[in-house]
Amino acid sequence: FNYYIAFRRSSLMEEPKRLDVLPEAYGIFPMASDLNIDIGTLAAQIYFLQFGRKPGWVKKRLDHCYCREWKKHFGCVSFRHVIHYNGYENYIIALFQRFQGIRTIWVHNDMQQEIEKKGNQNKYLLREAYQNFDNVVAVSRDIVESVYGISRRKDNIRVIGNIHNYKEILRKAEEEIVFETDTSATISLDGLKHILNGKNKIFINIGRFSIEKGHFRLIDAFNRYWEAEKNTYLLIIGGMGKLYGQTVTYAQKTNAVSNIILIKSLKNPMPILKRCSLFILSSLYEGLGLVILEADTLQIPVVSCDVNGPRGFMEEHGGMLVEDSEEGIYQGMYAWKEGRVSIMNVDYEKLNTANIRKIEELM
Repeated sequence: FNYYIAFRRSSLMEEPKRLDVLPEAYGIFPMASDLNIDIGTLAAQIYFLQFGRKPGWVKKRLDHCYCREWKKHFGCVSFRHVIHYNGYENYIIALFQRFQGIRTIWVHNDMQQEIEKKGNQNKYLLREAYQNFDNVVAVSRDIVESVYGISRRKDNIRVIGNIHNYKEILRKAEEEIVFETDTSATISLDGLKHILNGKNKIFINIGRFSIEKGHFRLIDAFNRYWEAEKNTYLLIIGGMGKLYGQTVTYAQKTNAVSNIILIKSLKNPMPILKRCSLFILSSLYEGLGLVILEADTLQIPVVSCDVNGPRGFMEEHGGMLVEDSEEGIYQGMYAWKEGRVSIMNVDYEKLNTANIRKIEELM
C-alpha cells in the first residue's frame, strides 16, 4: 500500500517536530483550514447534533458541505481506504464519513463514559458514524459493549489491540531525567532525582490530569497507606489536562502532602517510571491504558482498578485487578507490599505480530 497521513495543521503549530517520527516513505496531507460553513448549513448541523434527526434539508446541506470540505483538503486524489485513527473530533468524523470507499474508525476509549462523564463527544454523531463506517475498531474487547451501546450494530465491530513500541520505551528509559521549559512540578529536578536514587518505595501513575484518571481517589488511598509506611512516595505525572491545579490543591490538604509529587508536561517520563516500585492505574474507565504496557516493559509491577479497558489485558496476562474504588487501590498497595503483585512479562513482539496481522487483514 501507499500510505498518506492527514492531520490538522493547527494541532502541530506548537510542536512541528512531532512530524519527525513519520517514515519518509509516507505522504502527508496537512489540513490547513477549518470548516467553511454558511448560516443555513450551520443551522442544519446544530439541529442534527442537538436532536439526532436528519430530515431531507439537513442531510442535503450537511452532505454537500462535507463533500466540498473533502475536495478542499484532498482535491481529486483517489484513495481506497480512509482510517480515522484518532476517533475523536466531530469535524473529522463527519468528513471521513462522506468518503466514497472503505471507511474505518478506531475507538480508543469507552465513549459512553466519555459522553456521560466529560460531555466531549456527541452521541448522535458517534451513533451515525459507528453505524455507517465499514469497520469500527475497538482497542480492547472490554469496550465492545460500549461501542454497541452507541451504534446498536455489531457486525462491523472489530477488536485490534494497540501496537506497542517496546523497543522505543526501553531506549527512552535510558535517557536523562529532564524538565522542559513548560514543565510544572511540586518538586525541583534535583529533589526528584534524590528521591528516585534513594531507598524509597515509589508508587507512580502516568495519565493526563482529567476526571476519568481517578487521581483524587488514588491520593486518598495513598494518604491512608502512608500513615503506616512513611518511606513511601506517590508520583503522578500528566502530559496535559485541566485538573493539575486542583490536584495540587487536593494533595496539599492531605497529611501525606510531603510525599506526594505532581508533575505536568514531561516529554519523557520513562526514566522516572523505570526507577519506581509499582504502577497504579486508578482510572474510572479506559480504552486500554497503554502505560500499563510501558510499565510492564520496564519490569515494573502493575495494579489496576477492575474497569473496562485494562480488565481484559490484565486478565489475559496475569495482572492484578483490584476493586474499582479507593479501598481497592489501598488494598492493591498492600498486596504489592506483601509480594502478591508480579511483573506480567508480556511477549510484546508476539503481541505486535498478531495485531499487525489483524490490521493487514482489515486493509
